[in-house]
Amino acid sequence: MMIRSTVARLCFSPALLSCHLAVREALVEKGLVPLVDVAWVWHLHRLNPLGYAAFCLDRFGTVLDPGASAFRLQCADDIEDGDADDCVHTRDVWSRAYPAEPFFLAAVATPSASKSSLVEPIVATAGRQSSYLWQVSRASYSCESFLAAAIERYDKFLRLMGIHGYKTFFEVPSYDVDLCWHTHMLASSSSYLV
Repeated sequence: MMIRSTVARLCFSPALLSCHLAVREALVEKGLVPLVDVAWVWHLHRLNPLGYAAFCLDRFGTVLDPGASAFRLQCADDIEDGDADDCVHTRDVWSRAYPAEPFFLAAVATPSASKSSLVEPIVATAGRQSSYLWQVSRASYSCESFLAAAIERYDKFLRLMGIHGYKTFFEVPSYDVDLCWHTHMLASSSSYLV
């Protein structure tokens, strides 16, 4: 499964781990555009902000915020006009940092190093997100008035969570509220946790 390969590639390759902070600095300097498999796994991982923060603090000593790259991605044969310079820059940074590691990952068998407590939660999240993404792809989710109402409903949802807590009783959000919640979590991991 491609997700397992990507998680293993990102979390267990010593060459990649040693360069993450340099890449983080490049992210701050100029927006990097992650390749599609990396963007997807990063997205899934950040949907568990406490787990993501703990992982980053353990591995890098700081929470890696996506900055301008939060909702961007690139594919091998598809570069958006506005992203072309950043895409080329990202590929250049990658090739200098990881000369033996291909930028685009072909479908490969799962490396044996993927035995980790990180892999299974991300794979499970991917399964849950497939039906969710179908629901929030409807035309109404691009309408400004619909999204404004969703933000108001998200605020009310957070107030309910504040009153009732979430450890003993978990409120299940509607899709529009969940979209706002995901966007809040994904836009900045460190500010979401404050």
